[in-house]
Amino acid sequence: MTFHLRQHLLSKRNTTALVILAGFAIAPLTQANAAQWQVNADTSRLSLEATQAGTPFSGEFRDFTATITLDPANLAAASITAQIKTGSIFTDSSERDGTLPGADWFDVESFPTATFTSHSVKATGPEQYEADGDLTIKGTTVPLTLPFTLKIEGNNASASGTVSINRQAFGIGTAQWDTESVAGFSVSITYQINAMK
Repeated sequence: MTFHLRQHLLSKRNTTALVILAGFAIAPLTQANAAQWQVNADTSRLSLEATQAGTPFSGEFRDFTATITLDPANLAAASITAQIKTGSIFTDSSERDGTLPGADWFDVESFPTATFTSHSVKATGPEQYEADGDLTIKGTTVPLTLPFTLKIEGNNASASGTVSINRQAFGIGTAQWDTESVAGFSVSITYQINAMK
């Protein structure tokens, strides 16, 4: 075998090896990008239902963001994080909306953001999932499981669900508010998240 022929074959082998290695390197990145979703803040909603003096009322958080990496075929790599500006709460009551940001409630001056961070996501049925993680409000972290229905159509996805929390676990509504007859301990949180790739 001549020197030039040997050199040509070695060069061809090296090129083939580089192409294969590049393919392996690019594949995980492509899969990761395909699983990342951009939340549509204009159409997504984070609402709540609670009671005051035994009377139900509803509201919403108008400022929140989320980072979602989720592929139903690769749930081991799934992650969900959300940040909620607690001062953005709106319940259509000027008196209540003026009280909730205060120190006895969300204390937004000291703790402006509530967060949820998932540790794992699992399927519980067709289009049904649960995200196990931690919810932190007012500096207190409590384990929380978020159930949700996920529908994916092409590059669009929607996730929705409801979960209940006990406001006492986070020190929300202290002092004269720390009585269920004044303000119910259970708060129902409903989320409708619309996202796209």
